[in-house]
Amino acid sequence: MVKAVLKEIGGSGSPLLMIHGFGSDSLSWSALVAGLSNQHRLLAVDLPGHGKAANEVGDGSIATLADAVGICLQEINGPVHMIGHSLGGAVAADLERRFPEKILSLVLLAPAGLGAGIDKDFLDEFPNAASDAEIQALLVKLVARESLIQPPLVAHVKASLANPERREALRIIAKNLIEPISLTPSVECTSTIIWGEDDKINPFDNTTTTDFSNSVHVLNRCGHLPHVEAASKVVRIFREAVLSQAE
Repeated sequence: MVKAVLKEIGGSGSPLLMIHGFGSDSLSWSALVAGLSNQHRLLAVDLPGHGKAANEVGDGSIATLADAVGICLQEINGPVHMIGHSLGGAVAADLERRFPEKILSLVLLAPAGLGAGIDKDFLDEFPNAASDAEIQALLVKLVARESLIQPPLVAHVKASLANPERREALRIIAKNLIEPISLTPSVECTSTIIWGEDDKINPFDNTTTTDFSNSVHVLNRCGHLPHVEAASKVVRIFREAVLSQAE
């Protein structure tokens, strides 16, 4: 069975479910914890084939991953705020379409399915990266400032790729990300979109965001990881999105 792992991060208040991107895990949200934990109960998932989740990913499609996270979503009492990055953004959008009554607000960071499309070379190379140098070269593509990619992060990614089954799980998911992804918002959807101006992995394309949001924030000096590169700005935008939904 394809399963995601739900983690309790901390904080108190209305629940916020965070869904990470391809090749990442729930730890990727660490920079947002201090800014959001005083207003929200923070929960995060490890998607199938990522983090502490098992390596069974089925066909690796957005729908299959959303099925797995949907089980976690139903375990959370009441409706939730939701934020998703890249692959996790596509999963979050699919969940919002299926369970609009469970979603209080939706924030998407450079979501797969919108934008100019995920870099095929990155998707092909990431599951096969072995040496520190190979991993470093891939990770610097994610950011506008290469100094953010430090040895502990390289080591963390290298450890996550140590299992051949994990590599194969990522290859299966990557094949789905290479193909065009169709995202359809629910009638009730009022999402907020955040993108890095210097995103090289999934470059911003404003023609793709019209159906999802009229609240689009493009952050300068920021690549594919706004929640890491511009955490304080993401916290501010998220809080504004929550307040607008409450009005």
